[in-house]
Amino acid sequence: MGHKDYQLLSELLKTKFNEVLEQASDEQRELLLKYEEEGQIQTAFAIELMYKQGLMDGIYVYQRVLGN
Repeated sequence: MGHKDYQLLSELLKTKFNEVLEQASDEQRELLLKYEEEGQIQTAFAIELMYKQGLMDGIYVYQRVLGN
């Protein structure tokens, strides 16, 4: 998926989420916003884990190639 595809999908999801928020009651809106926030935290955590694993894998491959 290219950068433009990612941006397009992000905008589509944002638009749909805002449509849902507009239809929700105040109580539902609060719950949806909390859900969105926790989803973002989970995504950030996953990205951090993938970055760390990639870094560790890169170091391992580097050491194997150079024989250190």
